[in-house]
Amino acid sequence: MMGRRGWPVWAGLIALLVALGVFFLPARLGGEMYYVILTGPSMEPHFHVGDLVLARRAPFYQPGDIAIYRHPRIGFVFHRIVGYDAQGRFRFKGDHNAWEDPYHPRPDEVLARYVARIPAVGKVLRHLRSPWIITALVVLIGLLLLGDWLRMDSDEEEENVVMPRGDTLYDWMIAFAVLLVLAVLLGVVAFTRPKVVQAQEPISYTETAAFSYTARAPEGLYDLPQVQPGEPIFTQLTGTITVGCTYRFTAAAPFQLQGTYRLLARVSDATGWKRTLPLTEPTAFRNGTFTAQATLHLEDMRRFIDEFEQITGRHGAYMLSVIAHIEARGTVGGEAFQDTFEPALRFRWNGNALVLETSGGVPLGEKSPDPLHVVRQNALVHTVPRVNTLLILGVHVPVPLARTLSVVVGMLALALLAGALSYEHRVVERDPVAQLRLLDGVTTVPLDAMPHHTLPVVEVGSLSDLAALAVLRRAPVFHWREDDLVVHFWLKTPDAVYHYVAEGQAPELPSRRLALPRPHFLRRKKGPASAAGVCESVLEEWAHTVDSQVVRDAGHSQRVARLAVELGKALRLPENALRDLRLAALLHGLGLMEIPSEIVQKTAPLTEEEKQILREHVLRLNVRFESVEALADALQIAYHRTERWDGSGYPDGLRGEQIPLGARILAVVDAWDALRHDRPHRAAWPESAAASFLRQKAGEWYDPHVVTVFLNEVVKASSPAAGLEEPPSSGGAPSVEDEDDEARPAA
Repeated sequence: MMGRRGWPVWAGLIALLVALGVFFLPARLGGEMYYVILTGPSMEPHFHVGDLVLARRAPFYQPGDIAIYRHPRIGFVFHRIVGYDAQGRFRFKGDHNAWEDPYHPRPDEVLARYVARIPAVGKVLRHLRSPWIITALVVLIGLLLLGDWLRMDSDEEEENVVMPRGDTLYDWMIAFAVLLVLAVLLGVVAFTRPKVVQAQEPISYTETAAFSYTARAPEGLYDLPQVQPGEPIFTQLTGTITVGCTYRFTAAAPFQLQGTYRLLARVSDATGWKRTLPLTEPTAFRNGTFTAQATLHLEDMRRFIDEFEQITGRHGAYMLSVIAHIEARGTVGGEAFQDTFEPALRFRWNGNALVLETSGGVPLGEKSPDPLHVVRQNALVHTVPRVNTLLILGVHVPVPLARTLSVVVGMLALALLAGALSYEHRVVERDPVAQLRLLDGVTTVPLDAMPHHTLPVVEVGSLSDLAALAVLRRAPVFHWREDDLVVHFWLKTPDAVYHYVAEGQAPELPSRRLALPRPHFLRRKKGPASAAGVCESVLEEWAHTVDSQVVRDAGHSQRVARLAVELGKALRLPENALRDLRLAALLHGLGLMEIPSEIVQKTAPLTEEEKQILREHVLRLNVRFESVEALADALQIAYHRTERWDGSGYPDGLRGEQIPLGARILAVVDAWDALRHDRPHRAAWPESAAASFLRQKAGEWYDPHVVTVFLNEVVKASSPAAGLEEPPSSGGAPSVEDEDDEARPAA
């Protein structure tokens, strides 16, 4: 048992476990820590394949941080934040090369910030995740628990220990000590963190330029006497164009912006030749907006073209652009801002008419669904002071508040603990029972009345002698309070009863260092099981889970396993091949665990992208089980079951007898069972329709000999009337030419 003086050790252990839970509990269990095994070299030279990376959730993230985000298709990505895009999303890239991640996550999609790296541990953990290793560990832990249980039962029988009643005072002392240790740990973390940090935040801004133009036109040519924006301009009918531009700057933060602008006209051709003509002088603007207007004389631009053609001898089509050259400067959100923006209104000019350009030719960073409106979006990085926070159990606690809490709670816990210790000391000084219970190895049992003994009674001279005898005999000490000052103690042996009476002030007892008790484990008996049986049992459970939750057909894998074994027997396969067939049938759908269920269960036809994602399940299956040596042959069967006889299948495009026989068997029985049962995207097929489908695809998708043996020996054996029923003409079963059904691995 634990002596009463052992509470500080237990309090420290409890507090340590709580702290470890707060700081190291995995995110999947509700904690803040992510444990990621690196599988690629993109963060070389500082991080290597097989390293275990620890990353913890943070209150905010900024450029320069190494962080983890979850890509919607490929899973966890561990890269460095290098900046923001125009929408304020993070840009990530690895340290190994200049390639930048095409996916830009939002700040709330970033999961955790890098904390520590443990070299090469990930390689070991990947091997430990093998089903065989996990099974062995479970069996080993079960044996250890069973041995400890038997040992504890034996010890308890030998020692005949009677546990004393709990003491509320010591429960509170442990609670106060735990609170004190946690307050100290919180203070260590809080006082080693700065109160304020400089955080980088993106400020999105948008620049919009709206163009307009008009020109005189003969009456009756257009709906109005002037050319309207968007309409062509015939240069033989007019010599001038009036062009207008309205510019507006908007941002997600207050700004003060001024600068200069001027309008330019530019003629160019496909070779890159260009001539530019100023239409206005540089003009100042304020408040991030202006409206400008200018008149363009087409004869000036025509003269540039004539000179170019005369000198070069080239003739062709030209581009006429009206450009607003804008130079802006000021502050946005308190940050200095300076930029140049050149939106343009573009016309194609064949010498006779100007036609508004509606596609292409838009500079990088600009969006122009409407050629009269040019929009550019960007983001400015803003550095702001932010109160630093600690993430504790999902709650962001400001560092100043955490410091205050650690001091206040620590002082309160210390005061309460000191008060409890003082009270305990006073109680022990007056109470001999309390003093006796302080000793290691002594168990006290209270009685409600004076006991009657038939054995000789031996009076003991001191309570310390009785305590020493109790430790020697490993027997409990019984006590009965006659009144507040008189307490009787007894210790029973086979030969006598030893008695001591404590009157008045409690006697002094020798102090001893207390030992910690051995913990009691859960008592569970585990029967023996062969490794093969355990492996198959685990696969059955996994297959049942996938069939129920993903495929929505709880018995699919078990039925496929039964049919595969029957077909294998019909083909006279040996026992070990039949066993591999059964294991392969249980394995074949487990790759779907990592495929989004909305794709597997989609009722509408799959898109090409969804089909490609679905086909990845065989690759995921191979990666998951490739290290399990006992499943090597079965895994090969499951891996190649989606190959086709004509070579059009996947993953390796094998054809004919290049495909393992087991995979050819599994392909036929899997298709048969899936067609004969309901799926989310279709109803079950009649037996004759399924048989007709297999016959049609024999020699194209499936081994014709395997199909023949299956239909003639396995199916007919279970249903002698097979093949007599005609498939329905409409409604029930889809066309056998529908390959979307075959694209789904469980159908």
